[in-house]
Amino acid sequence: MRAEIKSLSAVMTDDLEHFSPEDPDVFSVPMTLTVGTPDSPGGDNFEFQVCSPRYLASEVRDGGVLLVRHRLLMNAFDIQKVRQFVERYVRGCEANTWEELANKLSRLGTWEFEDYQEYKEGQ
Repeated sequence: MRAEIKSLSAVMTDDLEHFSPEDPDVFSVPMTLTVGTPDSPGGDNFEFQVCSPRYLASEVRDGGVLLVRHRLLMNAFDIQKVRQFVERYVRGCEANTWEELANKLSRLGTWEFEDYQEYKEGQ
């Protein structure tokens, strides 16, 4: 089973193709990647941030510790490079089931159903 990108968006803008962060050297852009199977109209969401090294440095000032899971690091925000990276990553994922595939994709971004457990009566 393979996946395909349905959409890539950022909360900060409706025009991602022309978006640039307020500070080109210190930025963190939250993004949503929607991925599904080729035969489905919709997909599941995966959330990640595109950050600059200086943004991450500002997060760990004063000897702090920062977990950098679900972040893409770039010196300058470039949506075309983000798109190329994400497309290459998604194309490289293959699995037998959607859940296995989504778990691989969740290395890139937080899967909306990550840690989901079905409710069972009596719990």
